[in-house]
Order: sequence, then C-alpha cells, then structure tokens
Amino acid sequence: MAYEYFLIGEIAIYKQEQIDQENDRIEEEKIQVDQDWADEMEAEDLAREEAAEKAKAEKEAKEKVEKAYDPLKDPEQIKWMKEEIEKNKTVFGDDFGEDVGIEFEDED
Repeated sequence: MAYEYFLIGEIAIYKQEQIDQENDRIEEEKIQVDQDWADEMEAEDLAREEAAEKAKAEKEAKEKVEKAYDPLKDPEQIKWMKEEIEKNKTVFGDDFGEDVGIEFEDED
C-alpha cells in the first residue's frame, strides 16, 4: 500500500516535470523564431542601407564627373585668353587668334 501511495505521487511529479520541460521547450522555440526573424530583418535593413550608400556614392561620382572643371567656360580663363590674344596681336599682327576656335574637331 505504501508503495502504491508513493508511486502515484512520483508519477504525478514526473508528469509535471515533463509538462514543465515541454513548456520550456515551446517557449525557447518561440524565442528562437522571434530572434531569427529579427536577425533576418536586421540583415535586410543593412543590405538596404548599403545599397543606398552605394547608389549615393555612384550618384556623387557621376555628378562630380559632370561638374568637372572646364577652363573654356571659366570667366577668368576666358578673360586671360582674350588678353593674351590682344597682347600677341601687337607682336604677330591684327589677324592673330582669328583662326582659333574652341572646337577641336578636324576641319578637313
């Protein structure tokens, strides 16, 4: 009789421990799923940020190339060129610089 009494108590304790272990396992799985999702979202955000930074850098590089310095459009350079042409007209004649253009294509 005592054996059966203690056996029922031990079985109840064992079943409760199994239930607690199963609940802990389920909770750990939920936490892991949430953590995996958060890691995936973070990776996507980082990839998006890197793509945006790369696009911005490419755009800035393109703009920099487009805004490259052109001495033929610089007012100070144009002024200097006109002064040099006028100065050299006195040395080489009045037609000095008449045949000079800013187009550098062959005129065959």
